[in-house]
Amino acid sequence: MALARLDRSSALPLYRQVETILRAELANADEGTQAGLTELGLTARFGVSRYTIRQALDLLRREGLVDRQKKRGTFLAKPVIQQPLEGIYSFGRSMSGLGLAPESRVLSLRSVRPDESLAGQLELASDSVRLVELVRLRSAGGEPLVVETIWLPEATVPGVWHVDLTGSVYDVLRDLYRLEVSSAQESIRPVVLDLRRSRLLEVSRGSPAFFVERVSYADERPVEVRQSVIRGDRYLYSVLLRVEQTSVVSA
Repeated sequence: MALARLDRSSALPLYRQVETILRAELANADEGTQAGLTELGLTARFGVSRYTIRQALDLLRREGLVDRQKKRGTFLAKPVIQQPLEGIYSFGRSMSGLGLAPESRVLSLRSVRPDESLAGQLELASDSVRLVELVRLRSAGGEPLVVETIWLPEATVPGVWHVDLTGSVYDVLRDLYRLEVSSAQESIRPVVLDLRRSRLLEVSRGSPAFFVERVSYADERPVEVRQSVIRGDRYLYSVLLRVEQTSVVSA
């Protein structure tokens, strides 16, 4: 099939024409299309300046159709993963529900002393109590998405050093230690990735991310602190809001 051409007699700016053509092609794109999304290749194809190509690609980027990565090129944007904030959600179950195979790789597992913040969150009676610190890289569909650090009071999880921790930690707490997580307090804030985490997540340093901190409770007692750094280009948190019949809403 012949590729679309620019109409140089048209009043429509060239960058808009390039954008329109690429948009139509991206609608039926596959992985092979990525090879053609280079500034040099598109400049040669359309016979226009690199500035014109950059204008067109920037419009597509703003709409989330392509992902432009510094020094790497322009790629087809992957669908954003939507995570509803309803109840205690699980990374593994959420990814499986989307048809993405979840994977976890343990990066480190060690015994540490809690700092003041962790001691307060876990309501530790003494600063001599030691914690198990678990750091994992969590992926879905072969793509790294989350760098996760979990702290557990060491006394509550004896023998955890010999347990498979690549799956659900909540399942481990329930099945091996009879600790059923029943509630959690979670906070989310935007951050940018440092060099170490950007390398683990295979994105550029300074890329946007979410920092999610959760304190989990079993029988109203804190049993876990979890900090997750999640790729901002692949995640979208959503909340379903309902108006109570007795409420008056103004905005």
